[in-house]
Amino acid sequence: MDCTVRVGELGVSATAALRVIDALVAGFDEATEPLGVLAPRIHDGPVVNDGGSNISLVVGVSNPADRDEAASVDAVQEWAHANTLRRDESGSVACVLSITSQAGSLSACREDAGVILDALTAWLRMHTDLGLSDVFWAAAITRVDVYQQQDDAGAYCDVRFSVAYKARLT
Repeated sequence: MDCTVRVGELGVSATAALRVIDALVAGFDEATEPLGVLAPRIHDGPVVNDGGSNISLVVGVSNPADRDEAASVDAVQEWAHANTLRRDESGSVACVLSITSQAGSLSACREDAGVILDALTAWLRMHTDLGLSDVFWAAAITRVDVYQQQDDAGAYCDVRFSVAYKARLT
């Protein structure tokens, strides 16, 4: 007997955060595919092996260098109404775009990061609900932190950002 239960089959939802991560992984892959050589390798969670990619995008990780302290989602819930069990969830999903250049140009790394972030923003604006029935807003890249380094081996740029969302849970 198969006792597998899928998300949503119980008629309740504890959080939208987990499905938002899945939707962002698929959506960001779709958003960046037309970029050709600039298309990052998309990772769902911490990177074990990026296959030597010079451009990668990690969804659901705030700091890939510290796996013990790498938060995926920050979300809070409030009651939607006093006489119902529905809740409104506001959250943000942590992401990191990493670009390495052996040519050693930080400017080129930042420019490439800008093109990729623009593609992600355009996709989010066209898919404000992320294709999820309980998400009614997820169209913003919020909080952007840029970390960069340059040495004899080349240039490295990490852009850590969050994608905000709001959902109505049953």
